[in-house]
Amino acid sequence: MLDYYGSIIKKKDEIINDIIRKYNTYNPANIKEIVEDLMEKGEIEKECSVSGWWVFLSKTCYEKVEKEIKKRELEEIDLKKINDVL
Repeated sequence: MLDYYGSIIKKKDEIINDIIRKYNTYNPANIKEIVEDLMEKGEIEKECSVSGWWVFLSKTCYEKVEKEIKKRELEEIDLKKINDVL
């Protein structure tokens, strides 16, 4: 197995594309923005081995993106409620 020791690197764009494919019912631009924000905060790796991605990181990254999606949806709902009151 060539990748066992991390010899094949998964780059930033590949990570973003995997996450976009996972959340294919959402706007890809929004998912990309979320992932890039999380990468800038250091919550998602910008680069890792392919095996490291599938064994260790992907599930955690998906959970972080899911949490951020829900957070942004709630913020949008709250903003609509505020605008309705005004």
